[in-house]
Amino acid sequence: MRVIFMGSGEFAYPPFLSLIHSSKHDVVAVFTKMPQKKGRGLKLHKNVIHEKSLDNGIDTYTPNILDTETINLIKKIDADLIIVVSYDKKIPSEILFDKKLGALNIHPSLLPKYRGASPIQHTILNKDLETGVCIIKMDEKFDTGDIVISKKLSIDHDWDYLNLSRKLSIIGSNLLLQLLIDFHDKNPIPQSRNNISYAHKFYAKDFYINLKSEHITDIDAKVRALKPYLSLSLEFQDKKFQVKQYQMRLSNNHHYEIGKVIIDYSFGKKLLLPCIGGILELEVIKPENSRTLLVKDFINGLQSKKNAFCIS
Repeated sequence: MRVIFMGSGEFAYPPFLSLIHSSKHDVVAVFTKMPQKKGRGLKLHKNVIHEKSLDNGIDTYTPNILDTETINLIKKIDADLIIVVSYDKKIPSEILFDKKLGALNIHPSLLPKYRGASPIQHTILNKDLETGVCIIKMDEKFDTGDIVISKKLSIDHDWDYLNLSRKLSIIGSNLLLQLLIDFHDKNPIPQSRNNISYAHKFYAKDFYINLKSEHITDIDAKVRALKPYLSLSLEFQDKKFQVKQYQMRLSNNHHYEIGKVIIDYSFGKKLLLPCIGGILELEVIKPENSRTLLVKDFINGLQSKKNAFCIS
């Protein structure tokens, strides 16, 4: 099958790899995000789809918008199907229905739940116990197309965005290959009109954490939904640091002051963040302008300066 692939980023990478490594399918063109300026030198960097596509000699395009020129280009490409994964541009209907098999989208939720840009983050923030992947036939609206194939996934309580995204991406990749084997035998099912929800795009302000008023499980969910792109930032003795790893201890009986980082020597050297409903036991941190440290090494450094506040 001759395929046009439209997508960018880590979530789209496994499905893209599965297609280019398949002997039964031929990716004839790739449309992906433009190179972005990154790093101190603000050099242009291609995303992983872009790099891999060029490595495999595939015609690769990075249009800023899908204008008339780009639409005409896509129409001229000899392809049976368009596959869309994490592509951040609205695709005109004249493209969606141009190829004989239309266009498919891999979406990381059990539609119609979490239509929109950030379904994985919403899944974690809402502490859902189950999610999944749907492959839909695309129509003119966002994430409303008929479901061609889907699969559920039970969620472990400690999975973060990176863990869950990788698992769902691999599921989507396997579903895609399975679907393309017997595509003509599938009967797409319209999405339910009940339990529709929307996963809006998140901004930094949406993840503000009030340590004194939020329950520990809500704090934990926000941190996991952001990882690895942002970390919980705290302050201790005028020292700012990011929390890289912690354990959550649920308890309604601790006597510590909520939201104030402390050192506890009761059971060894521990850095604790007391919260409503429990305690975050910090394990790995990154102090400002310093390397990542185990908490015990951080505490030893404080002790050597004789300025540590502790309780026992």
